[in-house]
Amino acid sequence: MPKLLSIALVFAIAGLSGCRREDLREFAEPFPELTDAQLGKVKAALGRYDGVQAGTILLKNGILSLKYDSMQLAKENIRRDVAACLK
Repeated sequence: MPKLLSIALVFAIAGLSGCRREDLREFAEPFPELTDAQLGKVKAALGRYDGVQAGTILLKNGILSLKYDSMQLAKENIRRDVAACLK
C-alpha cells in the first residue's frame, strides 16, 4: 500500500506542475536608425503577434524595448519585423 501511495503522490505532483504556458521576457536592442515616426510602423507590425505586450513597446535613446512571450515569438521574429519597417 505505501508503494501505491508513493506512486500516486509522484503522479499528483507531476500533474500539478504542468507545462509552462508562457515565458515573458524583455527585448532591448539598439536600433539607432529607428525614428519616432517609424515607431508607429513597428508597433503595428509587432502588434499582430499575440506574444507581444503592445503597451510595452518603447524607443528611448535608440534602444527599442518591449516585453514578449518567448513561447509564442522568437527574438529573431522581432528583429526581422523591425528591419522590414526600416526599409
